[in-house]
Amino acid sequence: MSKVFDRFDKLPRKQKMQIVVSVTLAVALLITIPSYAWFYSQRKAAEMFKVKYPNSLYINAAHREDRKFFELAEIDVDEEVNGQRIYKKRYAFSVSGESTEHYTLQLAYTTNNKFTYNIYKANEIASSANADAEHLIHPNAADEENVGPNENQPENKLIFNDEIAAGNYAYYSVAGKKLTLTYKNGTATQAITNPTDPYYIKTYGSNTNVHEDSVPVYCQVNIDTSIDPNTKQFCDYYILEVEWNENSKNNKETDLVYLAVERK
Repeated sequence: MSKVFDRFDKLPRKQKMQIVVSVTLAVALLITIPSYAWFYSQRKAAEMFKVKYPNSLYINAAHREDRKFFELAEIDVDEEVNGQRIYKKRYAFSVSGESTEHYTLQLAYTTNNKFTYNIYKANEIASSANADAEHLIHPNAADEENVGPNENQPENKLIFNDEIAAGNYAYYSVAGKKLTLTYKNGTATQAITNPTDPYYIKTYGSNTNVHEDSVPVYCQVNIDTSIDPNTKQFCDYYILEVEWNENSKNNKETDLVYLAVERK
């Protein structure tokens, strides 16, 4: 190596400058070419993989209708059918999504009316015979749900095929036992009202002037989905059952009921 430097020192100044420039350019090329190749491969990968929104979950009305069509009608605890007083009402709703194998279905409600809330897994059927709940299909409803922020882009919609016979109504029947809900902050009829309870704090913070019936009960259940292997989509049907007893009265304020779903 020393002989190389000795020979370099004996060269004319002009030749020395040419050698330095040549070596510098060679080093620059050795650095630039791999970097350019990496950036080029990343750019090509970005072009190949289309940007897709995260898989979303939806709580909708029955028959996958928009959630605005899911309404809990006013409950009359004195209502009678064929001369017999009734003690429960059922409301069908659906949870749908794509490429999600597990999710958590959550229910929260206040306890002013002391209603009992149960959730049943349901099946959609084409006949009203033996149906536990029924739902009028809204004329403006469609079997598609917005996945992304731009509702005008077809690729941002989750579209299902109809599986029910043509008609004005869709019917639902309870399939199997009711779901086993896990209560997170109390019992089915009363939430923990202790201001130090973490769920109370998340709801009301440091406010201690809250009526006990206004503190919501939080409960949930984990669900395994049955995804269509071709479309990677799923749609699960449920019936929310609201039940009361002969001591219930109509002259009470309305309770609040919330349904939520979270991908696991």
